[in-house]
Amino acid sequence: MISPEVNVRSYSVLIIITVLLAFMAGFTALSLRGTDKASMEDVIRINQTKLSFIKNVSPVFIANLDAIYYQRDQLSLLDPDTVITPSVLKKKGDYNHYSTNKDCFKDVNTLLNISADKKVMIWEEYRCGRLKRLPNFFFNTPPFMHPVGKSFAYLSFLVGRNGHRSQSWIKGHLPFFHVKELENIIHRFEGVEGIFEVLTSLNSFQLRQLFRGSKTILGDKYLFIKITYSDRDSGLQYHIFTKDSLNRFLENSSYTLENYGPGKSCFYREDGLCWNYNMRHVFRLANVSTLTLLGGLLIIIVIVVHSLLTKIKGQRLEDEKRRLALRVLTHEFRTPVTSMMLLVESMGKNFDKLDKDTQDSYLAISSEVYRLKRLVETSRNYLKAENSESLLDLKAEQIPSLNEFIEDLVMPFSESHEGITVEYLTEDTNITLDTYWFGICFKNILENSLNHGDVPVKIKMEKNDKFFMLSFQDSGQCSFDSIEEMSKEFVKGTKSSGTGLGMNIVFRVIKEMGGDISLSTNPTIINIKVPWSSGKSVQS
Repeated sequence: MISPEVNVRSYSVLIIITVLLAFMAGFTALSLRGTDKASMEDVIRINQTKLSFIKNVSPVFIANLDAIYYQRDQLSLLDPDTVITPSVLKKKGDYNHYSTNKDCFKDVNTLLNISADKKVMIWEEYRCGRLKRLPNFFFNTPPFMHPVGKSFAYLSFLVGRNGHRSQSWIKGHLPFFHVKELENIIHRFEGVEGIFEVLTSLNSFQLRQLFRGSKTILGDKYLFIKITYSDRDSGLQYHIFTKDSLNRFLENSSYTLENYGPGKSCFYREDGLCWNYNMRHVFRLANVSTLTLLGGLLIIIVIVVHSLLTKIKGQRLEDEKRRLALRVLTHEFRTPVTSMMLLVESMGKNFDKLDKDTQDSYLAISSEVYRLKRLVETSRNYLKAENSESLLDLKAEQIPSLNEFIEDLVMPFSESHEGITVEYLTEDTNITLDTYWFGICFKNILENSLNHGDVPVKIKMEKNDKFFMLSFQDSGQCSFDSIEEMSKEFVKGTKSSGTGLGMNIVFRVIKEMGGDISLSTNPTIINIKVPWSSGKSVQS
């Protein structure tokens, strides 16, 4: 069987190899990816890609928005934020009545304070029927927006008088509707399309980009590229392409183009857009040897990981085999041990009738039977601790006198061994703990001190605010350097004839109680400490 030390070394070597290979694979991936920032050459190539696209792909529209929105105030109709109702009006309630003949002249003074223009009063008179027709200048002169956040053209459309819902009137006044209102109008009529239909496809963020005159704007359906002149700013003049034509063109290029968003990886950012390398370009950068190295590394990593998992699975199988063997032995031993104990008890009833030699033999047999019983109980308790999900089900009892409790644990050993001394607490106190499991720990440690050490054995009791502490000091030589080494499964001292599980159980039980255990040598001292309360309280 392969020793645990060899297994640990094998696992360590495999883990180190896996880590190194992972670093090499990561370095290779980073070298393929390249830098996250575009160089000047990258920017030049991106601009060349844009120029090639403009040269080789025909736009669906060449839009001069300055000619459509020719007045300075008219450009505010492209700003998505102008539809927001001023906060002073939001306190008043619902304003849908401004497109009806209800609540005439309500809050008119507040509206005039916001916009002192006479168009506000003209609209009040028109919607309330005092004015039959609006003046000719009404829609094509500023201001174009009513203070409630709707354009005068849209309010007139909603009122619907004087043919203001006809297709001809709508087409003639489209430049005077706010851009966010167009989508509520255009779908009602056939033939109302062109640049206004394109504008309805832009969301608020993209409309803000357009309003600010961004160079490139990418919508869900269209791509806007600003027309540039060498001697002057072109204003709001754009080539407009379909997004499908852009995607077809970029299939044969080295780049992808998408809108920028928080947390999104971006090789080169231009206004609200992100240029990134496509995967075809990445693989083009990698030569055959680099790809071969990367593939080889991945194969080796898979092999190493598979080997690790196989070894771990094999180790678990070996551990389970040992536990199964211990279960079988414990189960098979219990029946004959119980029978022998019954025989010993039956013989003990006639103890006084036996001669001295037979009595000595009886006592020796009785001692060995009870020792065998302790061995079976130790194995059974070890298996219970190994299989339980919570390791132990501690049931704490209140012990009124700690000194008397320790004295009772020591008494059986004092009767059969000389040289055991106990330094009790100067001030006795109570404690709450699981007496059964603590007793197992105490007896195992004391037995080790007597069987593997040498007398005298000194037990010292101490306490502080958080823990009760015990130290077991013997006069023997310890063959272990640490408590972790001593408490490994099936590890025994040079004088041991047991199973090598006793100190493993002690270590696990003390830890489960929330305590600690340590070892010091020259002289050999085992120190344990447990909290004043551990486990579920039960009636004592």
